[in-house]
Amino acid sequence: MLDPDTVEEPVAFLETAWNLVLVLGGRAAPRVILLSEDFLGAPFSQQVEEARKWRETVAHDYKHMDLGEESLVQRVCRLDGTLIVATLQTQLLDQINAFIGLGREDLEAPYFQPGVLLCMMCILLWRLAAYAYSE
Repeated sequence: MLDPDTVEEPVAFLETAWNLVLVLGGRAAPRVILLSEDFLGAPFSQQVEEARKWRETVAHDYKHMDLGEESLVQRVCRLDGTLIVATLQTQLLDQINAFIGLGREDLEAPYFQPGVLLCMMCILLWRLAAYAYSE
């Protein structure tokens, strides 16, 4: 419980990451911020639905085949750097593969996944910083 005579002043989010950790790591900080739509972005199910629609429509359309009759989705899946369209999908797939640790020819995720390790390290460091601040 906070002392009723304590005057709380707002803390601005500055350009440093430490300010965010100190503000959100405090005991009285509203944790609702982390679960808000503004913080989390669009739901993952919505992104999956958009990807499914893209694959069912544009990705397999004959208009987007190259001279070798390779579809757009095949070129995206092999991360073709010469694409003019579907660059967003190619970049997203490249980021997902980097997070999981998949190479271009891999079909299964490896045991060591760098993105998962990075997330665990960030959560651990955030909790340590929040604990140190709350003491």
